[in-house]
Amino acid sequence: MMMHDAERMMKTNSARNMMHDAERMMMHDTERMMMNNAERIMIHDTERIMMHDAERKMMNNVARNMMHDAERMMKNNAERNKMHDAERIIMHGAERMMMHDTERILMHDAERMMKTNAARNRMHDAERMMMNNAEKMMMNIAERIMNHDADRMMMHGGS
Repeated sequence: MMMHDAERMMKTNSARNMMHDAERMMMHDTERMMMNNAERIMIHDTERIMMHDAERKMMNNVARNMMHDAERMMKNNAERNKMHDAERIIMHGAERMMMHDTERILMHDAERMMKTNAARNRMHDAERMMMNNAEKMMMNIAERIMNHDADRMMMHGGS
């Protein structure tokens, strides 16, 4: 919240860009280790603007925690990469739907100026649907892997 309050007070694009440069430098270690540069560059702009802003503004921690728990439960790189493939598919669809940077910037500036939760929620409807699709794909993959492991360890190992 502090960072977004600071963003709201910024008057010029250059001041906002300085803060966004700082955000850009703080990437997840897992992304740095798992994705090559080409993949990271292709998805990161859209992911940073849509997913991360949406996560920060979510009133409800449950949805955010579900996605992060799914990542935490992945045990090896191969399983993690399956989930990141699902993320990449969703992100590229999101990029196709956002026609150019100007519309994206205007929308996010407008979101920052919204005063009520109701106004913010109307703005977030499209983002929420994309988040839900991404969550469903990633959770389904996580559940398949976990169920398979559980079957192997508990069911088939029994009498």
